[in-house]
Amino acid sequence: MEYSPLFEPFIELFIKGICHPIKQQIGYCIRPRAHITALTSAMDELRCTRDSINETIEAAERKRQICTEEAKQWLMMVQTAEGDVNSLDHHGCSWNCWSTYRLSKRVAKKRKKVMKLQNKVPSSIVAPSNDPVKEMPIAPMVVGQEPYMQKALSYLGDDTAGIIGIYGMAGVGKTTLLKRINNMIGRTMFDHVIFVVVSRTPDLMKLQQHIAKEVGLILEDDESEMSRGTAIFNFLKRRKFLLTLDDLWGLLDLVKVGIPQPQKFSSSEHKQKVIFTTRSLEVCGKMQASKIMKLECLKWEEAWSLFKLNVGEDTLSNSRIRSLAEVVARECDGLPLALITVGLAMSTKKMPAEWQHAVTLLKSSRLAEISGTEDHDLFSLLRISYDSLRDDRMRECFLSCSLWSEDNNDILKDNTIKAWLGSGLIDEFDDINETYSMGHSIIENLKAACLLEPGYAADRYVRMHHIIRDMALWIASDHGMNKNKWLVQANTRQARVDEWNKSERVSLMNTQIEVPPDACDCPNLMFLMLRENKHLKRIPTGLFPSMPFLKYLDLSGTSIRELPAEVGMLVNLQHLNISFTNITSLPSELGQLVKLKYLELESTWKLVEIPRGVISSLVMLRVLNLFDSYFADWNCPSEEEGVAFEEIECLTRLTAIGITVKDIPSLQRLSNFPNVSVHSLSIRELHGLTSLRLSPTILSRNKTRSLWNLILRGSDWLEELVMGNGVMSSPDWSLPHLESLWLGDLPKLEKIIWSGVMPHACLPSQPSDIDNCWLSVHQERFMDSATSIPPRTTCTELHRDGTSNWS
Repeated sequence: MEYSPLFEPFIELFIKGICHPIKQQIGYCIRPRAHITALTSAMDELRCTRDSINETIEAAERKRQICTEEAKQWLMMVQTAEGDVNSLDHHGCSWNCWSTYRLSKRVAKKRKKVMKLQNKVPSSIVAPSNDPVKEMPIAPMVVGQEPYMQKALSYLGDDTAGIIGIYGMAGVGKTTLLKRINNMIGRTMFDHVIFVVVSRTPDLMKLQQHIAKEVGLILEDDESEMSRGTAIFNFLKRRKFLLTLDDLWGLLDLVKVGIPQPQKFSSSEHKQKVIFTTRSLEVCGKMQASKIMKLECLKWEEAWSLFKLNVGEDTLSNSRIRSLAEVVARECDGLPLALITVGLAMSTKKMPAEWQHAVTLLKSSRLAEISGTEDHDLFSLLRISYDSLRDDRMRECFLSCSLWSEDNNDILKDNTIKAWLGSGLIDEFDDINETYSMGHSIIENLKAACLLEPGYAADRYVRMHHIIRDMALWIASDHGMNKNKWLVQANTRQARVDEWNKSERVSLMNTQIEVPPDACDCPNLMFLMLRENKHLKRIPTGLFPSMPFLKYLDLSGTSIRELPAEVGMLVNLQHLNISFTNITSLPSELGQLVKLKYLELESTWKLVEIPRGVISSLVMLRVLNLFDSYFADWNCPSEEEGVAFEEIECLTRLTAIGITVKDIPSLQRLSNFPNVSVHSLSIRELHGLTSLRLSPTILSRNKTRSLWNLILRGSDWLEELVMGNGVMSSPDWSLPHLESLWLGDLPKLEKIIWSGVMPHACLPSQPSDIDNCWLSVHQERFMDSATSIPPRTTCTELHRDGTSNWS
């Protein structure tokens, strides 16, 4: 049958518009599995395409490239399509034709979407990163850094600050702060933000390669150090950049690296900055940092907050544990790393007894023994600062600071230096001022390394952080292997003899001990410090014979009234300190200590007798200190049993003396001691004397130049004190090192006269005490002008004001 061409369009329209749709709809009912198979196949193909694109992106990210927005959108649509496909319930077909029809229709619709995504694969998948800031990972819990963040950001915005140094002790949060700074800097400030970890032994070429990668600069492997530096320099010199250097241990030559030297004055259009972290203030100086910021330990509220975050409120819900946890947190002394380490270690401890044990260990400077802290290796991290000290002498001086009681946190600098000197850790100079200058230099170096901190009066005291002390004792005890090698205890009531047997150094300060062990076997003991034990009244006779190699003995600040005769058996003793005790006399056996170099008897207010021959027998003595002692009679006739100036004069090795005198001839005789400096002088009980002139005729120039401490008291008739001899032609006569001046119990003293000498040349830098004196101060006028002193002043304190004048 033939159809007329006239009907062909109608037939084609009928087939396409009616038959095919009907066939398709009927197919949904009778061929559901074919639709499902087609969708599954299309989805598998799309997954393969997606996985291939993800591999391309991962490879690009390892090369510091980023995913394009087009690719991100396509991947999100694939993820949505996959979710829709997975949500279809097509595990079987129902006998219900309507249900089968609906399922097949939905499957076909999803297949079209999948195929559309397959046909629209993004043309651009990855692109180079144009973000100058690569965000650094940081701990989720950061406490107490906001003030430092604000200060650092203000420095970065300051055109006068080119190089910025951040220093502080290990574990205080310097790296975390630097990462936070890195993460907060926006691209509007800098074209490039470069984060580099330097480490103790930096490899210059590796640093250059790292910096080049950070800025997208390609360097050849065979390029020289100079060629690399030149390439980096020319790339950065006209760009705004921030170079962050973490963990700097010494001078890093930025010129050799290729970093354009940041200028102190730079415009915002040409902003170039370097900011670095270090443990040493000295490094900040070497790097010529124009702004320096010290990162301190956390305050208590911040420290407790950080500790709680790491322990967890579940553990702290027990009230007994919570109170013990506060003690544990305080022992961490605000050091974030210690708070985190100990907090995490204690987070699983649910019994109060476990917390009590931790308190005991921390109080005994045994942090490393707390279960769970070994994985964090806290002391090994802190030890790097110790290892980086200049030499073994400085390291030994640092370790010896741990022998001072933790409860006596502020340590007088002079006491520290005396201990170093008595232990043979610093050199002996003929001039005591040079010796102490070396000691103060070591202290400042330890402070610069953040191993010591300023005390409450920074010019006179230092302190050691609790965790740093624990680390020092850990090092001294062979990394904890010999626990009692250095034994340091406080607040104990009894000295345990069994703990002393293997000890080389023992320090028991501020304890409740009344009597030390009567007998103990201490063959290795070289250092014994029992100072400031107010309850200690007696030294048993059996103690000293058990310590044949003892070199250092400190009994100062105790309540002992006598030394046993057995002290003469300490034949290797080099340092003996019995200052501030109630001792009334020295035993004659003290003269047997032929190796003794330092004898400290300061403020022995009850000392009335020193047997003849004892002082002269100490042939190795270099320092004798009887400053502010009751003993002041140095003119004993030869036929009487008592010490005289002749015994001091025969000590050929003596370099420094502190002494108490009570007559003018004794003062004059001091000036005749050759090569002996007077570092402390107490003048008392000048009976009948109404005027005292301290001048070159009484105290020679070489004696006054070394004087640190001067006391004048107990002279009932003294009306005036004259400083100088009235001759302006003797300007070298002064008291340049005077640290303290005390005038007391001088009821008739009315005036101090500076005669031919500038007042500021004879006054200490610190406030001085004046007790029980009706006083006016005068200055005799010469052609050279000098500091004016207000006349007729009733004084209770002598002090310097902000203009370096005294009133």
